[in-house]
Parts: sequence; structure tokens; C-alpha cells
Amino acid sequence: MQFNKDLLYGFGDGAAWKRFLTVLLQSAHRRIDTAVEDTADATNLDTAKTLANSLKAKFNVHAAATAFHFAADATNTVEADNATAVVTLVALANEIKGDFNAHLSNTGHLVSDAKNEIKAANAAGDDNDAKTASAIVLLNEAKAKYNAHLANAWPN
Repeated sequence: MQFNKDLLYGFGDGAAWKRFLTVLLQSAHRRIDTAVEDTADATNLDTAKTLANSLKAKFNVHAAATAFHFAADATNTVEADNATAVVTLVALANEIKGDFNAHLSNTGHLVSDAKNEIKAANAAGDDNDAKTASAIVLLNEAKAKYNAHLANAWPN
């Protein structure tokens, strides 16, 4: 029968303890949030509206959840109207970015989750096609960063 020397010797040479602390001190959440954004990536106006509305709903639930946070984030909730046209899509996409990025450093987390910050430019443009295209880029990055943020948790 073999025994794990780290268990027998109180983490042995300390390597296991160092690995544990490294993971722990880089984790934002108490546990993994499995409510990932599984809506298809945006490719046009209709799919961008669908993704934006879904991200808004899921993010607001996540931010308020004390199962993952040490305190609910009541400050950074997305309040923009659901996307129904280009103008509301742009407003919602930009607010998702702002509130999500602010949420990453909220005190409800053990540590800031800056590595998952949305870097895409705010949605904007001279015409509806340009506004939609920029919103698509922003929302697809927001989806990826949101899902990565959910997984940034203590080892279970």
C-alpha cells in the first residue's frame, strides 16, 4: 500500500502547500458557477440581440449570488433595456462591459479577477452596420470572459 507523502508529512517539502495557496489566492469565487453562457456567438443583429439579452440575465443572477461571492454585488447590475434594435443593442452591450469589468474587482470576490476584463472597444459606429459589427465583437468577447470568470474559483 502506498501513501501520499504530502499527507503523511504535513505537505512534505511544501510544494503541495505552495500549489494550493497559489490556486487559492488567485481565485475569485468560493466555488465554480456552472450557469455558463451557452447562447451561440453573435454573427448578425438578431444573434447579437439574443446574446446580449442572455448575458444581461445571466450576469445579473451571477452578481447577486452569495453561493459564489462573499457578498452580493448589488452595485454592478445591468439595468439597460433589453436589446430590440441597434440603438438598444449598443447601449446594452456597453453597459454589460462596464458593469462586468467593475464586478471583477468588487469586494465580494476573494481577489480581483482582472485577467477576465473585457478589452474590446465600446460598441459604436457611424451607421447601424458599424454599430452592430462593433457590438458583435464586444459581446463575443464578453461571453468568453464571463464564462472564464465563472470558472475562476477555489478548488472543490
